[in-house]
Amino acid sequence: MGVRPRRHPPNNGLGSNTGIGDAYNLAWKLHLACAGLAGPGLLTSYDAERAPIAAQVVRRANTSIAETGRIITALGVDDSTDEAAWQQQLRLRSSPCPRGEALRENVREAIAGMAHQLQAHGVEMNQRYDPATSSAVLDDGTAYPPFTRDPELFAAPTTHPGAKVPHVWVTRGQRPVSTLDLLGGGAFTVVTGTDGGVWAHAAQELRERTGVPIRTVVIGPGRHVEDSWGYWAEDSWGYWAASSEIDDGGVLLVRPDMHVAARSHHTAADRASAHRWLSAALEQVLAQPLRTVVRVPARSAATD
Repeated sequence: MGVRPRRHPPNNGLGSNTGIGDAYNLAWKLHLACAGLAGPGLLTSYDAERAPIAAQVVRRANTSIAETGRIITALGVDDSTDEAAWQQQLRLRSSPCPRGEALRENVREAIAGMAHQLQAHGVEMNQRYDPATSSAVLDDGTAYPPFTRDPELFAAPTTHPGAKVPHVWVTRGQRPVSTLDLLGGGAFTVVTGTDGGVWAHAAQELRERTGVPIRTVVIGPGRHVEDSWGYWAEDSWGYWAASSEIDDGGVLLVRPDMHVAARSHHTAADRASAHRWLSAALEQVLAQPLRTVVRVPARSAATD
């Protein structure tokens, strides 16, 4: 894994990040498949999800190679291998004269034009998996929100299935904590709000019955999570309510890699409905029916 399976230009500095993202995408899938909790179909989602991301990063890096030439042009160096010419122009750039001032202005403009190489947050943060091509993401019947700013420069967080859960600050025990720190750890996470108790019950029952690792995170005022695998967090500043794109009874099913697998904007009618929805979502992601775990009672010393 990592960057070795592909050749990647160094520009934008996202080669290692992309390789780490590839490994992060694949690790939980391999683990669940090897544990018998997922079918081989889950592994096929790796290429469907990561190949378009890698292609986008490489395209951006290749474009940045050409943009790097603006600095050489701005410095007025015709031959980039001419060390003497470099030194001459760099000395001129430091000179208090009209030619030095013009050169400094040219360089400033060239650097400003390299924002897509130096500050391309969107290339890294807007990595969205397509429900139309990935079997590990469920289409919720809505389109991804359109980008309102340059998608290569600016991050555009969303909870649409296939996107990574947005980072926002919430509080636990009066201590600020990122929503991302409540997720992952090799487990699926059911994220809901004050009115989403039916989702928490469904997650606990399915985990105990099937062995699929699922935890619950409830974000809302004064909520207590009875599930020992669950967390409660306070939305003290309202950031989560403004970012979650679901109501207080809605739910996000978040994968171990923190990408949203499925989303329901509203609460389920009852526990049975929540159980059916969550079961169906997990079965699609895991590419096999959920199976009841047969637990063998521990042997006591008296039977030995």
